[in-house]
Amino acid sequence: MHHNSDRDVNKRAFTRVQARICFGCTPLEGLPRHWEKTARLHLSRGAAELPVTTDFTDFADMFRLLHAALTEVKEDLRRIKAHLGIEEIHLRRREVEISGSGLSFQGPEEFSPGQLLMLSMVLPFELPVLVRAVGELIEGRESAGAQGRLNRLRFVVIHEEDRELIVKYTFQRQRELINISRSRRKENGED
Repeated sequence: MHHNSDRDVNKRAFTRVQARICFGCTPLEGLPRHWEKTARLHLSRGAAELPVTTDFTDFADMFRLLHAALTEVKEDLRRIKAHLGIEEIHLRRREVEISGSGLSFQGPEEFSPGQLLMLSMVLPFELPVLVRAVGELIEGRESAGAQGRLNRLRFVVIHEEDRELIVKYTFQRQRELINISRSRRKENGED
């Protein structure tokens, strides 16, 4: 688990990518005095991890495994919510710009700069991975168009393993975008 200071965030440069992932957030209100310690204790790793295997005999085996893992995730989120006194986090597919240092998204939510949010996101690897973190709103402003507000967050409490998974995902997503671009150029006879 790592707590970011401004100095830590500036030590490392992260690449941002556009992606469509399942994402949810909820404000952390009325936090206990030592909220960072509490967040570190309750953003446990392991409950959402799936065994690494692709040797399923059929889809029923895969479904049972995913159902069991998601049931554990749901219980873990319920414990976090009860301990911190926060509302339930609803995940929905959203366009985000994500990096190892934070993310931005558009939506109807109105948050204030400096506000802390409990974040949950599913990274779409071959076996999806749930990542949880605490983010601080850097900027919230009206966005051009009907998409709502643009909210930019930086991760202030996140497991380093989760940060590395996000970095791994951004590189994977970059490769996907490059391959899509190459395919389009090839289809248009530009290669």
